Amino acid sequence: MSDHRHYEYASDGHSHGEYASDGHSHGEYAEYQHRHYDEESIARGLREDLGAAEERIRELAEDLRGALASIRALDRLRPTCVICTDATADRQTSRGPACTDCVGDLPDDDAGPDPEVTP
Repeated sequence: MSDHRHYEYASDGHSHGEYASDGHSHGEYAEYQHRHYDEESIARGLREDLGAAEERIRELAEDLRGALASIRALDRLRPTCVICTDATADRQTSRGPACTDCVGDLPDDDAGPDPEVTP
């Protein structure tokens, strides 16, 4: 049994005259059919891979949309200054969250003066 398909026009007793030149041998024809089948098989595999990649891209895009929606929701949860109720709080005080404009800068850490920088 051959490992390539013989169609109606390529049976064991076929005539080459119908579809090939007189110099054409069955081995060349079989090699062409194998190559054609291999190329079709590769193309089919690539189409399947492309389909899987497209599906994965859709899944990742949906995940990204969900993550961005979560970030937007969390962004709205930033605490507001309890003193001015206008600004976003950037520190915690004994009275609650507050902004720098209302409570001032953080106190120095008493580490001494900054070292001089020489050019």
